[in-house]
Amino acid sequence: MSLTLDVEAYTKAPVDSPDGLQAVQRIGKAIDSGDATLLNVVEELGQQLTHTDPFVRAKGVGLLSAVLREIRKDRIGHDAASVLINFFLERLEDQPSVGEALKGMRALLEAGVLSNSDALRIPTAIFTELAVQTFQQTVRHSVFVMLDYLLDRNLAGVKSLGPDFVSGYIQTMDGEKDPRNLLLAFRGVKKIVDNLDYEKYTEDLFEVTFCYFPITFRPPPDDIYGITAEDLKVALRTCICATPKFAKFAMPVLVEKLSSSSGTAKRDAMETLAACAPIYGGRPLLPHAEHIWDFLKEEIFKGVNDANETAALDAIRAVTLTLSATTATSTDKKEPLEVFLGLAIKDTVDNLKEPELKYAKSSGRMLQAAAMACDPACHIIINAAVPVLMEQYKVDDAPTRRKTVLEVLLDFVKAGREVYGSIGSSDMEVDEDFETPLLAYKDRLFYLFIAALTSKNDYPPLRLFGARGLREVLMSRYLLGGSEVRDAVQIMTQAVLDEADEEVRGEALLALVEFSAQRPGTVLQTTFVTLFDELPNEGWVSEASMDKVNTALGAIIELSMEPTLFRQGLQLLLEKLDPTAVKVTATVEDVAYARALASAMLAILEKRSEYQRANGNAENVVAECKDTLVAPLLERAVSAAKAEASVFRDAGVVDTIARVLGVVVRSWGVNEQKVALDYFFHAFLSGGEEQNFKPLLVGPRLGVYPETLAHRRSVGDFVRGAETDIATFRGRVVQLSSSVADVNTFLAELVCQPWTNSTGVLVAAAGKAAASVLNKLKSDGDVSKFVDDVVVPHVRTKLLDPSLEAETRYCLLSTYLWITKALVLRSHPMGYDMSQDLVALLADPVLGRRAADGFGIVVGDSPDGVLTKASFAVLRLLYKQKFFNHCVPRLVEGFHAAPNDLKQYYLMVLSHLLRNIPQQILLSELPKLFPLLLSSLSFPEADLKIATLDTLSLVLSEAPMIAADHVGSIVDALLKMATARGGENGNTIKARVAALKVLGQLAKSVEFSILYPQKQRVLKQLGGAVDDPKRLVRKEAVNSRMKWYLLLGPKEK
Repeated sequence: MSLTLDVEAYTKAPVDSPDGLQAVQRIGKAIDSGDATLLNVVEELGQQLTHTDPFVRAKGVGLLSAVLREIRKDRIGHDAASVLINFFLERLEDQPSVGEALKGMRALLEAGVLSNSDALRIPTAIFTELAVQTFQQTVRHSVFVMLDYLLDRNLAGVKSLGPDFVSGYIQTMDGEKDPRNLLLAFRGVKKIVDNLDYEKYTEDLFEVTFCYFPITFRPPPDDIYGITAEDLKVALRTCICATPKFAKFAMPVLVEKLSSSSGTAKRDAMETLAACAPIYGGRPLLPHAEHIWDFLKEEIFKGVNDANETAALDAIRAVTLTLSATTATSTDKKEPLEVFLGLAIKDTVDNLKEPELKYAKSSGRMLQAAAMACDPACHIIINAAVPVLMEQYKVDDAPTRRKTVLEVLLDFVKAGREVYGSIGSSDMEVDEDFETPLLAYKDRLFYLFIAALTSKNDYPPLRLFGARGLREVLMSRYLLGGSEVRDAVQIMTQAVLDEADEEVRGEALLALVEFSAQRPGTVLQTTFVTLFDELPNEGWVSEASMDKVNTALGAIIELSMEPTLFRQGLQLLLEKLDPTAVKVTATVEDVAYARALASAMLAILEKRSEYQRANGNAENVVAECKDTLVAPLLERAVSAAKAEASVFRDAGVVDTIARVLGVVVRSWGVNEQKVALDYFFHAFLSGGEEQNFKPLLVGPRLGVYPETLAHRRSVGDFVRGAETDIATFRGRVVQLSSSVADVNTFLAELVCQPWTNSTGVLVAAAGKAAASVLNKLKSDGDVSKFVDDVVVPHVRTKLLDPSLEAETRYCLLSTYLWITKALVLRSHPMGYDMSQDLVALLADPVLGRRAADGFGIVVGDSPDGVLTKASFAVLRLLYKQKFFNHCVPRLVEGFHAAPNDLKQYYLMVLSHLLRNIPQQILLSELPKLFPLLLSSLSFPEADLKIATLDTLSLVLSEAPMIAADHVGSIVDALLKMATARGGENGNTIKARVAALKVLGQLAKSVEFSILYPQKQRVLKQLGGAVDDPKRLVRKEAVNSRMKWYLLLGPKEK
C-alpha cells in the first residue's frame, strides 16, 4: 500500500482503532526500510496540518507523532528533529492539537535526537503557553513525563533555567488530582529540592505539595495501574521531609494533624513526623515538644489501633534521637533532650508503680521507645525507671504483678541491646565509648530473671518472662561475664529438659539457638554435655526416660544448625549409636533407641541442607560428612548386620539411615557421587571379589573388606535398603560409573528379582532405585525399550494375573507404582498407559485398596526425597496437571460402574490427585467434581474423609461460590460426621474435629441468604457434638456453634 493510501487510511480511521494503528505500522516500516522519509510523510500531510478544521489538524499532528514513536531513532536526523520540535511547539497555540503535539515532543525527547537548547525550549513553552490543569489527564501525564525526563537526563540544562523552572513546575502541578500524575509530580518536587535553586519559592513549593496531606485516595476496584494509597503517602512524605527549609511551614500543620479525629490521618501525621524529625533538626521541634508528647502519649494510652500505636512509638524514638543531637542555646535552661524526656518521665514512671493497671505496660513501651533512640536517652530513662521497677518487684510477691514488672524490665533490656549491641555485633556497628547503664543493675536483673525462670509456682507466664529476660541479658553485649554466661546457658539448658510448660521450654530453647549462632563453643561445652548426658548408651528402659531422651534429641536437632555444633552433634550421636549397633541380640528398646538416634541425624542433615539451599553462601558442611558420617555408618551397618537380631535388621532403622546417606550424597558433585556409587555397587550388589574390590570412600574408618562381603545374604535387608541412595545420584553419574557395565541389565536385575519373601522396605527400595535410574535416562527411546522388553513381560503381565499369590502381586505392584511415577514425572506416554492399568486394578478385590493408596506414590512428593528435584529427577513442566487430566475421566467412569463396596477406592485416588495438583487447577476443576467429592464423606474411610474436608476447607476460603450450590448436602454430611459416636463409619476424633471446623468455616464463607435456612437445624444438631465424650470435639463444637449463632444478617462488603 502506498504512503498516500496509508496516510488517508489513518485520517479516516477512528482514534486508536486497529486500522489506524496498522497504517502507522506500515508507514514506520517504510521509513525504517528507506522506502520513505519523514519529509514524505509531512508532504503527504500538508493540507491536513494547516486545515481550517481543528480536529483535522489534530489528526494530522497525531499521525506525525505516532510515526515518530514507531520508527527507529536513527531514522530521525538532528536537522529534522529541530524542524519538528519547532512545528510541535507552534502547535501548542492550537488547543485541539496540544495533546498530539506533546506526544511528538515526548517521542523526540526520548529518542535523544534534540539538541540541549531545543530540549530546554519544551518546559519553557509549556509553562508559558499552557494552562496545564485545564487539559485532560493524558495531556497532563505527557507534561509530567517530559518534565521528569528532563530532571533525570538533562539536569544541568534545567539548572540553567533558574528559578523560572521551579515557578513553572509549581504552576503546572497546582490542582493535580490524578494519582498517576501525582506520583510523577512528587518525584519531581524531590528532585527540585535536591538539585535546583528553589529559595525564592520555598513556601509556594511547600504549599503546592502539602495540600495533598493526608492522602485519602482509594483505588477503584477495576484499577489497572496498581497505584495504592501507600504509594502516594510514601511519595508525598518524601517531599515533605526533603529539606529542613520546609520545617517552619510543616511543623505547626503536622502537630495540628496529630489531633485529627481520623485514625488514618493521625497515623499518617505520626509517620511523617518520624520521617521529618531527623531532617528538620531539633530546633523546629522544640517549641512543639510538649504538644507532640501529649498527642503521642494519648494515642498509646488509648491503644485503640496497633498500627497507630506503632507509629506513635516510632515518632517518640525519632523525636528523641533528633533532640539528642540538638545543643542548648544561652537562653535554654535545660538541654532539649532533657526537656522532652522530662515530660515523658513525669507522665509515665508513676504508672510503673501500679503494674496491674493497663497504663504500666503502655508507659513501659513509651519509655522503651525513647531509650532505644540513643545513648544519652538510654541513660536518662533506665536510671529513672529501672530502680522503680526493681523496688516494685521486691515489695510485691504476687506472680501476676511480678510478671508485668518483668515484662516492662524486659523492654528496657531490649532497649539497651538495641543501643549498645548484641554479642554478635561488630565494632563498626556500636560506639566503643558507650557503656550501657544496665551494668549498674546487672546483678539484680540477672538474679530476677533466673529466679523467675526457676520458680516453682503454678504460673507459667512468670517463668516465660524470666526466660525471655534471661535471653535478652545473655545476648546483650558486654553485660555478663564469662562465669555468668555459663550459668545462664546451663539454667536455660535445664529449663529445656525439666520445664513442664511447652511455651517456656520453647523460649529457653530459642534462646540457646540464638546464642549458639554467636558462641557455639560455650553451648558445646555446657548445653551439649548436659543434653548428651541424658542419652543412654543403650536402649531405653522406661517410658519416662523415653520422654527425656526425645526432649534432649529435639534440642540437639535445633541447636545443630551452626557448623561447629552440626559436626559435633552428628559425631556424638554416632558415638551414642555404637553400643546399640554392636549388640548381637537387640531388644525392642534398642531398636526404638536406634530409630530415634538415626531420625535425629536425619533431621539435623535435612535442616542444614535446607538452610544451605536457601543461603547460597552458607558453608557446605553437609558435604563434609563423607568421611565423618557416611563411611562410619556404612562400616557399622555392614558389620553389625551379620547378627540376625541387630538393630540394622530393622526396616525403620535401615530406611532412616538410607535417607541420611541420601541427604549427604545429594550435596556432592559428580565426581564424589561416582566414587560413592562405585562403592555401593561393589559392597552391596556385585559382592566385590578381593582382586577388584578396594575401599572406595576416602578415610581409614571404612574397612569393608572381602571377608565382610561374604555375609551378603545376612546383610540383605540393609544393603537392599541402601539402594534407596541410588535415587539420590545425578542422572549421568550412574551412566558414567565403571560399576554399571550396562544400565538396562542393572535395571532388569532390580525389577525382576524374586522379592516374594522380602520386607516391604526392601521391595520399595528396589523399586525406587530402578525408577530413579529409569527416570534419568536421556533417551525416551531407551525408556520405551526397557518398559516393552522388561516391565511389560516380567511385571505387568504377572501383576494383572489374578491367579498369582497375593504376596507376589503386592511386590509387583510396589515396583509398578514406582516405575509409573518415574515415567509420569517425565511425561512419558507409557506412564499414562501404565496408570490405566492402575485404575483398572481398583476393581481388583485383592489389590484395589493398595492400588488406590499407590496413586499417592505416583502423584505425591516422596518424603525421603526420591524422585524429586532435590535428587536430580527429570520433572517435566505441568506433569501433575497432565496426569490429572488423563486420570479423572477414567476415575469418574470407573466410579459409576463399580459396585458399592469398591467405589471408595476411586474416591481415594481422586483425593490423592486433588491434594497434589496446583491450587488454581484444583479450583477450576472442582465444580464438575464437587458431587463426587461430597460422596467421599459417606464412606467409612477416615483418611478419605479428612482429605476431602481439607479440600472443602480450601474451597470455602478461596472459592466459596462453588460450595454455595451444595450447601444442603454439605451441611447434612458434616452434621452426620460431627455427631457420630465412637469412631463409627470412619468418624474418628480427628475426622469429627475436621468436620466441625469446616462447618464453622461455612458460616463465615457463604452468603447469609443461602445459609440462613440451615441455621436452626445446625444449632439443634450441634448440641449432640457439644456433648461428645472427647474434649477436643466438644471444644470445636462450641466454636462452630458460636459462629452459627452469630449468623444474624448479610456480611459487610
